[in-house]
Formats: sequence, C-alpha cells, structure tokens
Amino acid sequence: MDEGALERSVKSAERVVILLDALAHSPPGLSFSDLLISTDIPKSSLHGLLKTLLRRRIVAFDERSKTYMIGTKLWELAMAYTRQLQIVPLAWPDIEELSQKVGETVQMGVLDGADIVYIAKAESRHPLQMVSHVGSRLPAYATAIGKALLAGLST
Repeated sequence: MDEGALERSVKSAERVVILLDALAHSPPGLSFSDLLISTDIPKSSLHGLLKTLLRRRIVAFDERSKTYMIGTKLWELAMAYTRQLQIVPLAWPDIEELSQKVGETVQMGVLDGADIVYIAKAESRHPLQMVSHVGSRLPAYATAIGKALLAGLST
C-alpha cells in the first residue's frame, strides 16, 4: 500500500470516529447540515461515510425528523465490550444483592481517562430515581464512583 493510500485510510477512520462522536453527543440526532457543521467533514466524504455506516447499521436515519443517530450495530459492539469485561458477570450478583438490600440503584463504572463509563446498573424500585444508562460517560469528579476511584489513584 502506498503512503497516500495509507494516509487516506487513516483519515477516513479518523472521520468515522469524529462523526460517531458528534452523533453520540447529540441525543436528539443531527441533520446532514448539522453534521457538516459539527464535524467539518467535506460534504462528499460525509455522504459516503453515512451511506456505509447506514448500510452496516452503525448509524440510523429517522425519516420523520430527517436526522442521523447512533445505530443498533454500534450498541451491539459496545455490549461486546462489556461482555469481554469479565468483572461484570462476576460482580452482577453482588450488585443486584446490594441494590435489594439498600433499596437504591447500584451502578458499576470504570475510569476512562478523566471520565467514568457506566458498565452495569441494578435499578431500585423507587418511583424517584437518578437517570443514568449503561454506556454513558460522565466526568469522574462529578460522580460518586468517580470520586471513589480518583481517591484511590496515587499522586
């Protein structure tokens, strides 16, 4: 593979990550125009990327709102990651038991850079609950899990 082709393939991979990151941080979805603005990907490249990602179900398109969003295949890939983390199946009985004992939602998260990514959650039966989702990411300093993990880091 010549150097130019290698650079193009890396550039397209970089663009896919930029595109998915933009979609991940816009819960209602983004129109094509919004994606052009937020990603700075050239129009023809963006069109080609979206076409491929739609076909592979990594991105979905809502006909009603004419917006793009994260697709089901990306969810499947994310769940494969959590299945590979052997700690979740091992810890799940304890997470569930703790939730039942204290009557509250119990979450498990991992530190990823300066953020916490939730990898498991057992919900309480209270009608009033904190809303969070497995796979969501929050700054570590803003969560109890994050503060506990940050406190354990060496300085």
